[in-house]
Amino acid sequence: MGVRINTAAAFAAAAVLVTVGVAAAGRYEATWESLDKRPAPEWFGDA
Repeated sequence: MGVRINTAAAFAAAAVLVTVGVAAAGRYEATWESLDKRPAPEWFGDA
């Protein structure tokens, strides 16, 4: 039963970190300035 509690705690911690990361990244707006704030994916240069 201890493993389930640890798994649930790990899942909850990961969910919080993802949520904080998304919030920290800021909201996307349909402007060039908003696009310039985000890095292009690595594959984009090879496309």
